[in-house]
Amino acid sequence: MSLRIYLTSALVLSLAIVLSGAAVRRPQAIQSNAGLLNYDKPISALLNTRRFDRTQIQLRVEKTRFVLTVDYRGRPLKSYPIVLGTDPVNPKLREDDGCTPEGDFKIVEIRSPHKWGKFMLLSYPTAESHRRFEEAKAASKLPLHATIGGAIGIHGVPKGCDSAIDAHQNWTLGCISLKTADIAEVYSICRRGTPVHILH
Repeated sequence: MSLRIYLTSALVLSLAIVLSGAAVRRPQAIQSNAGLLNYDKPISALLNTRRFDRTQIQLRVEKTRFVLTVDYRGRPLKSYPIVLGTDPVNPKLREDDGCTPEGDFKIVEIRSPHKWGKFMLLSYPTAESHRRFEEAKAASKLPLHATIGGAIGIHGVPKGCDSAIDAHQNWTLGCISLKTADIAEVYSICRRGTPVHILH
């Protein structure tokens, strides 16, 4: 799926889901931002943004906690609340399964589409993603016509829809979504090549 088609279809889907309130909610174990690391502090207060080494930034996504953490020089710096695909539990196997992939990725492209605030495209599918996909097909867990998909990234929400994060609505097609101000912060310190580790 091309990025343009993804963004168009995801926007239509997201608006319908957010407005209807029909999105899959996260487990009730995560109910507030109180447990997030340094969430009440701007990234600029935690990191000297004039002198920091951008190559030492890594992103860590914990799907079961619905948290994205920025690590700097191997140490956690700040965490953000996130939502995921409409199936937030299972690892992604194919296109249109609503799952967010798991594994080690890199940011391969950074964009600012106006409807999403920011968009950081991930290196999905990787060789490991292809291996899992082919194994699932061989085991008849996927239909023969299934495709592996692509255009998975980290992005914001449609304009005025930060409430989707507050309401724990897993509305994406498999991407990781943050509030508008949060994605702007994360975007500001990332680069092409930033490692992204997505854990179950």
